Amino acid sequence: MLIRIGFFRDFKSSDTLLIEGDSSGLCQLADVFRQLAERGGSIAIHELPFVQAHHGIRVVASTADGDFGASINALDVSWERSRTGWQETAERLRALETTTAAHQYLDAGEDEASVMVSLGEYGDAWWAQNG
Repeated sequence: MLIRIGFFRDFKSSDTLLIEGDSSGLCQLADVFRQLAERGGSIAIHELPFVQAHHGIRVVASTADGDFGASINALDVSWERSRTGWQETAERLRALETTTAAHQYLDAGEDEASVMVSLGEYGDAWWAQNG
């Protein structure tokens, strides 16, 4: 089980935080988002044992009073959602469990960058060349 994260400028017409994983990795990440919904707080996504961060990207997911979304400063991404927003994010990841190749946008109201989660669309060769 593995999740890869990377930030790509002008990816599919917008600056994008790409999160790709296998079904098991996405389930684990959904559990992390569910914890944020239930308990609040902050989690350094790039430090999770099942996450591989590309190009030194650092992503901190935090519970906030509103759905502010993803903002980026150099290689630091601050991703802030409300408890309800994190629950919705977890549900969107869980929805990918029944597919072999698909993606979801996890955008919130005030994102500076798009957040896209993908299952089975990019793979090792793509990440080796682009990530």
